[in-house]
Amino acid sequence: MLERTRDAVAFAMFDLNKMIVQEGRLRTITGAIYDRITTNVTSGTGFVTGQLETDDYWEFVGSGRGPGGMPPVDAIRSWMSRAGISDVNPWAIAKTIAAKGSKDFRMKKPNVFTTAIDKWELEGLDHLEEVAGLDLEDASVDIVKQLGKHG
Repeated sequence: MLERTRDAVAFAMFDLNKMIVQEGRLRTITGAIYDRITTNVTSGTGFVTGQLETDDYWEFVGSGRGPGGMPPVDAIRSWMSRAGISDVNPWAIAKTIAAKGSKDFRMKKPNVFTTAIDKWELEGLDHLEEVAGLDLEDASVDIVKQLGKHG
């Protein structure tokens, strides 16, 4: 019964994924994390849900990480390779991050994911709301028809 809503949720999740990647590119943030974003839509009797998943370090993408423990040097080396950076020692970058936090953290930049989600909530849900309303309307009409048959 909620086929239109399920399709609209799938499209909305696709749109959210695209907005996250676009936000990262606007801020020139590279990363394989964008390739590992997955979306899933589940439905059952009277419900439809959408879910977006990615690596557990998503909260640091764009907002950076504060000072503290030593970040993984191999991950920094991989990021440097993707970003085309070859003239800096990855261990030196890791030591700087451990001492001062990452550049994005020091500049108080917002998280790429939460920024994109906020934009998506403001700009991207009109179609989903319209379709879900139509499905709710159709379900209500079906209930009234069923009540009429038994009344």
